[in-house]
Amino acid sequence: MLTRTLRLIVRTRSLPKRQVRWYNGLPPEVEEEFGKTVEEIGCDDDGFLLKDSFYTEKTFRNSKFYQHMQKVRAEQERLIELKLKYLAQQNEVDIEELRKQLNERVDAQVSQARRTQQAINDNIAAFEREMSLPFKVDLVGDMLKILKFESDDLESSPVYQFMVKTDASLAQELRTLLARGVSAEQKTQLESRLRQGLWSESKRRELQELIKKRYDEFVNFKQKVDTEPISINEIFELLDKYPTFEQSDLYEVLREVDPRFGTLYGEVRSLAEGEERKLRRIQLNRLLADESSGIWKVLNDLESPEFKTVKSVLEDERAKFEPLSAESLVAYARIAEKDEDLEIFDSIDESLSVFLQKARDNENDERVVAEVHDLLTTEGPLKDFLEDTKSELYQKVQAKVNKARIKYHKEVVLNPLTKEIKSLAKEDQSNLSPEVAQINKYYDLFIQTMHELEQELKSGEYEPISSKVHLEAPSLLDREPTPQQLAEVQKINRSRRYDAEDDTLRFCAHMIMHGGKRQRARRYINQALYLVYLETRENPVDILKQVIDTVAPLVVTRVVKTGFAKNYSIPAPLTPRQRMRTGFKWILEASDSRASNDFPVRLAEEILNVYRGNSKLLEKKTSLHKQAISVRSYLKL
Repeated sequence: MLTRTLRLIVRTRSLPKRQVRWYNGLPPEVEEEFGKTVEEIGCDDDGFLLKDSFYTEKTFRNSKFYQHMQKVRAEQERLIELKLKYLAQQNEVDIEELRKQLNERVDAQVSQARRTQQAINDNIAAFEREMSLPFKVDLVGDMLKILKFESDDLESSPVYQFMVKTDASLAQELRTLLARGVSAEQKTQLESRLRQGLWSESKRRELQELIKKRYDEFVNFKQKVDTEPISINEIFELLDKYPTFEQSDLYEVLREVDPRFGTLYGEVRSLAEGEERKLRRIQLNRLLADESSGIWKVLNDLESPEFKTVKSVLEDERAKFEPLSAESLVAYARIAEKDEDLEIFDSIDESLSVFLQKARDNENDERVVAEVHDLLTTEGPLKDFLEDTKSELYQKVQAKVNKARIKYHKEVVLNPLTKEIKSLAKEDQSNLSPEVAQINKYYDLFIQTMHELEQELKSGEYEPISSKVHLEAPSLLDREPTPQQLAEVQKINRSRRYDAEDDTLRFCAHMIMHGGKRQRARRYINQALYLVYLETRENPVDILKQVIDTVAPLVVTRVVKTGFAKNYSIPAPLTPRQRMRTGFKWILEASDSRASNDFPVRLAEEILNVYRGNSKLLEKKTSLHKQAISVRSYLKL
């Protein structure tokens, strides 16, 4: 049966006897299945199965593999939909709104990952192009780099001494150029002078070898610096900088390396002056001299794992106590992920937060560093803050800034892979088909973004897309805006710049602020005022002041205790600040009863309601005034 099937497949061609014998020993159940396979795929004259060279998309869609992956994708989408329904139900959010935000965020992450991958591919291609070019020795450039590095003591530089010995006039000219800076034209002139006169081919080769030798010495010196012995005095100095030495990562590592050293050092730090502390110091010194102890290996054995462990921690400890400067603050601003990370500077000087926000938005603008430097050196609270390095606030800011810089240096500078590439690198998907890898990638992004949405809903930071539609509208229109529309946009943008120093706005922001997050409170106020402006096209700050004055009561009633069985109430007038506080407090309480999940929307709706005279707060104010009038007879004039 099988032989007949094979012969039918190859039509008039017959299989050689040797290949026919290959298939004669198959079991009956396998023989039938194999016959169907051969019918579907085909067989060549040598008895080998044919490989379809026209593997089209239709072929792939008809395969069992594609059908299986479709089931997997459907199951993933079902789980995502269930999670969305659960979140929408628990947080009373529109599921369509939630689904739209989820898709938008996933698409944004995919686009960012594609751009990152494209940038990596471009860098690799550029590197391959550079590697394919013939190697060119930049003798003048290398010489200038070496001499610039040794410019503090140029006379002792072997390269400069060789230059003086060979061509004294050129050496003197180089010395002058190094002090002023070398332009591209001057560098070209130096290259031409090295090809003529006293500079033969052997002299140039000798200079090149000397530069290479000097460079190797620099590299070896750097390696020696990285592996130089650790000083016990440096360890003690770093530990003494902490109010409590247990906070130091260095102490934790030293205690793991040598528990006895950790115990003795802790007792020396905690004990008062006396015989007991003197005895512990003697024991600590003996431990430092004991060659079998872990702390001795840290200080003396450069090849030991204890030395390498403590050495790596020492570098981080030194970085933690680097003094704050304009460069370090700007670097911190550029790696800060959220606006809340910059709020630590509000208690020092709010203008610094503005400059650092500008530095983060203009990553390539070095003028920002100069502006921050000028701000730090100008007489004022910032300069006083930087000079008082012993203050608790300075040490707190210093620790936060340097800790973020260390983390960024390790995760980004030393390992330039982005988070998306890191996650893909952990999972080997090289053997998977592109379709499977795509499904895995999208599913992981959906789960990650779903988690972010869930956290926003829990923390109350979720912002519906409907509140941001006006920002996306220009990109959705397939036409150029008219001059009138541009003027309107500029007018709206100008209206959003409210004076942060306004007493009313500052007071309202303080009332909204929770957990010291002043920037977030101001952002909420600005968003609410912007919505008020869109509804009224009038100055929203004036409207807010008018609304607070309209709602705020003039008097309240206070209970007077008589010390007997019955107390009585009397009317008490409110100061302007008390009126403002009471009025805005009522507005906040009334806004909490509104349906929107977005706080700025609720606040704007309540402000507009009072402004139009439809709020129940007006009745509340009238009722309070009537109550105060009714008890005026108890006043003692």
